[in-house]
Amino acid sequence: MHLSAVGRRSGVISLVAGLSLVLAACGTQAGSSDGDGSPAAGGDCDGYPSEDVDFVIPYGPGGGFDTWARLVAPVLQEELGVNVVPVNREGAGGLVGVTEVLNTEANGYTIVITEPGVLATQQIAGTTDADFSELQAIGRLTVGPEVIVVAEGSEWESIEDVQAAADPADPFLMASGGIAAINIVAFDELGLPYTDVPHDASPDALLSIVRGDTDIAVYPLTSVAEGISGGDLKPLVLIGEPPAEGQPGADLVEGIPTLDEATGTEGIGAALAQTRIVATPPGTPACVVDVLDQALASVFENEDFLAGLDEAGFIPVHGSAAEAQEVINVTFSTLEGYSDLLIENLSE
Repeated sequence: MHLSAVGRRSGVISLVAGLSLVLAACGTQAGSSDGDGSPAAGGDCDGYPSEDVDFVIPYGPGGGFDTWARLVAPVLQEELGVNVVPVNREGAGGLVGVTEVLNTEANGYTIVITEPGVLATQQIAGTTDADFSELQAIGRLTVGPEVIVVAEGSEWESIEDVQAAADPADPFLMASGGIAAINIVAFDELGLPYTDVPHDASPDALLSIVRGDTDIAVYPLTSVAEGISGGDLKPLVLIGEPPAEGQPGADLVEGIPTLDEATGTEGIGAALAQTRIVATPPGTPACVVDVLDQALASVFENEDFLAGLDEAGFIPVHGSAAEAQEVINVTFSTLEGYSDLLIENLSE
């Protein structure tokens, strides 16, 4: 393995998901819809909600998903007029809690925070028999780009430089938190051979790049922003949409190419960006979905909630139920196109 000016090579990425869902209007047959695939209108939801809503968090306390849910829950509770109770159901990398919701009665009293990309990847890899594509989205909380980075002192100034140095016999050392679809698909699209070097936490992985122990990595912009601004890391490719002007990190990735631009594959970045959505079981009546959709939208107008996000370093990117459902559709359909690649790499 040859060493670059700063170290070896490595990279990491994560992706997102999409697919259709079964919807139903109150009093209509589950799965009925309007011609455009949206939930069928109709039904009487005047009595909803009338009891507590469980907000399932498929990870343990203290992480990003848990923090998001616990910021959303009290404001959503105000909007719905009933208790919204955060419930941690961790296990199997987030699959236990989501599977529980998938099989729960579709009455609007159980919702879950999740990431479509993780669900699609595990489903395609065959690690679960559940069909997460059937989940009914009620809204998007955020979407954040991922960034391929190398050490600031690296001899590579652009992704083209890395591609020119690519050698299947001498793969880059990719610092990661564990191999994931984003690593597999992005590096395959860019033609970058790699050996995965897993780390327990993102700070350890990024420090390994700075030290020269590894070569390359892919992490959310929020994770690499400090390293870029501090002059330790160099961004080469943005996976997803650039932050809007004025949003945190926008100036740090200005001018670098997106994955779509670097590969010529339209839409691949959107499928791999980290998106967090809220969903409910398949077959939830359309009128219930509409109530939850509108209530979640109102959460993003709450000043205390927005202040809490700012304090936590989270960027709100709200999306409607229809927009979140499209994320599911696009992510699942996109990743299905890489099923052989994912199965080959994730089964190793």
